[in-house]
Amino acid sequence: MSKKLTLIALIVFFLSIFLTYFAVQYHRFLITPLSKTEVIHYVLKPGSSMHRLVDDLQAQGFIQHPRFFYFLAYSKGATNKLKTGEYLFDPGTTPDQLVDQMLSGRVILHRFTIVEGWTFQQLLTALQALPYVKHTLSQISSEQVLANLGLPPENPEGLFFPATYYFSLGAKDTDLLKWSYLLLEKKLNQEWLKRASDLPYKTSYEALIAASLVEKETAIPKERPMISGVIARRLEKGIPLQIDSSIIYGLGRHYTGKITLDDLRKDTLYNTYTRKGLPPTPIAMPSLSSIQATLHPDGTQNLYFVAKGDGSHQFSSNLAEHNRAVQIYQLDRRYPIIGKKTKGCQSLWYLSKQMKSLFCQLNEVNSH
Repeated sequence: MSKKLTLIALIVFFLSIFLTYFAVQYHRFLITPLSKTEVIHYVLKPGSSMHRLVDDLQAQGFIQHPRFFYFLAYSKGATNKLKTGEYLFDPGTTPDQLVDQMLSGRVILHRFTIVEGWTFQQLLTALQALPYVKHTLSQISSEQVLANLGLPPENPEGLFFPATYYFSLGAKDTDLLKWSYLLLEKKLNQEWLKRASDLPYKTSYEALIAASLVEKETAIPKERPMISGVIARRLEKGIPLQIDSSIIYGLGRHYTGKITLDDLRKDTLYNTYTRKGLPPTPIAMPSLSSIQATLHPDGTQNLYFVAKGDGSHQFSSNLAEHNRAVQIYQLDRRYPIIGKKTKGCQSLWYLSKQMKSLFCQLNEVNSH
């Protein structure tokens, strides 16, 4: 009996030594960083197993005791629950922290910014050049793009909200567009419900069109309600909007960098000189501030504005004031001889016939 007790005591003794050794080594494993100086970049692909993760980390020299790692994963119930994706583990990350991070799915988030005032084509170009996404929209029409998003086959211009979007590795380009479209719908509907009374817009889409004009006409925040006020009052009075940015959009690739008199006379769907009312679609993606300014225009009586040449505009309530502003900020600056010596076409007797014709045409264009 004493021999049996002695044997049992020896077994217990050696077992306790083994367990103590295991506990000490396992604890050391848990608190020892995988790397003290190196950032670990790892992509856990869909369908990958725990064995694949351990093999990869061991092959890169980050794990010396794979059995301890399996025990850790099993004890946390993480064997089949690690989230797939792209991970960065900072220097000093322990095995315990790595498993927790992969259980919670704290993956790398990449970002994509849609810039205020972009056209849909500019958005697609930027999206096609974006790494880390699955590209599904290359070489297809705008209508097909919308179809892939599950949206009606309409013109996509202006239907995406300019903002910064965060996504993980493997997201589709259609995912980003869908998020942007839904955010635009949400923001536009929220602002539409808070709109001022007596606006000339029957639908939120019409307001979106006007907001895109505001976006392209000025980059100065305080001018946006002033621009939107001019647009709203012209619509109410049935006056052509005469928005240059709309002309440029309608010209498309035929725009040479400077609007000519022929451009103003070319009757496109977006020519707001030859056609009254709003263009048929937005001409860009308006910012939230442009949407808000459109739905809350200023309370002045201004019907005209002209660029000063420094990014700002001079606003006028009548044609006489506007013509004076054109003379000061456009003709005097571009044609100083004409600006100093004339007050109108009738006093151009000393200029050549060709120069007089040019000045009169410019005066006619800028008087709107």
